[in-house]
Amino acid sequence: MVKAGCVVKIAVGVHVLIRPNKSKLGWAEFCATYPIPTCSPKCPCWPKFIFFSSTRKEKDFPKVSGQEVLIPHQMFREPRERKILVEVNSRDRNTRAYPYPQQFRWRFQRPLKDVKSVTICGGNIPTRIYNVNVPWNQFTLLEGSTRFTITLNPGRYTLSSLAIEIGSRINATSGIANQYSCLFSPTSDQMTLTRDVGTASFSLLFATGDYTDTYDSNNTLVMINTPAKLMGFGRADYSDGGTGKITSPFAAELDFLVNRVYLYINADNNQDINTIERSVGRDAPFAIVYMNQNNQAYKFFDTTTYEPVYISAPAPVSRMTTLNVELRDEFNRLIDLNGRDFTVLLEFVCQEEIGANFDTPF
Repeated sequence: MVKAGCVVKIAVGVHVLIRPNKSKLGWAEFCATYPIPTCSPKCPCWPKFIFFSSTRKEKDFPKVSGQEVLIPHQMFREPRERKILVEVNSRDRNTRAYPYPQQFRWRFQRPLKDVKSVTICGGNIPTRIYNVNVPWNQFTLLEGSTRFTITLNPGRYTLSSLAIEIGSRINATSGIANQYSCLFSPTSDQMTLTRDVGTASFSLLFATGDYTDTYDSNNTLVMINTPAKLMGFGRADYSDGGTGKITSPFAAELDFLVNRVYLYINADNNQDINTIERSVGRDAPFAIVYMNQNNQAYKFFDTTTYEPVYISAPAPVSRMTTLNVELRDEFNRLIDLNGRDFTVLLEFVCQEEIGANFDTPF
């Protein structure tokens, strides 16, 4: 005879707890009086208990057919996560479709499914990026009443080398009457353009010339089209005023355009992998790489100094087959790497495929 409070095992993983019909204790009090020997509901050894009274007339007798005794007990199991390291190398691109390393499509060896997060773990980017390049390497010089287009050769310049380039390009322009020299102050970094030979007045037209930068209604620079900011000039025309000299009102900013690189990643042309918000009208990149190692050939970064994490919410990205990778400047122009390749090491956290999302402990 089975006593009240006994736990009887009637099948593998199925137990019955007996309570007498005339017990004055409710089910909660009864179970507290006769505690069920269990460890944790998530433990595989946790049995299934069915609560019976000693008679079928008990009003709170469970209204079931009894077949559940034969059904294996199932417990919910959290999906497991799997981390995958992927090296995205620009050398692995299709060079016919993407001849330049700053923009390409990269294909996974096998598609990733249920991607929960993406983290940049390391990589390297060439630092020898041109600070003067097409299409911001031209400006308008007014000499007398004649306009001249001055075109600087693309390259990576220092202040001294840029001064030489500006003077030589102006003097080599056909039809120029004066001879000029250019110099950047070693203390203020301001540029001075001096008329060495000739008497013609001259002006630098950065507001009304053929080449001008783009500003919004708040006078905020939104697109660079001239080297004015690199030379220390703003949104205005500057004249020698009969002195034979023009001095920039601001310090030159040679590397303002290349001191950071914006990394954009898009999955399968429909999912932007971005982590950084920018101001209104600016695209959100996955990462910003600050180029603080310009004295070296490459900028190296890892998780100790740089770890942007993209988290897919509210649900994982169901499938990733390709990545569109781009390196751009702050004005969303592609950065010219001059054929040099770069790599990015990414960590993908994926939700493992486990079939049914339940465990059966027996």
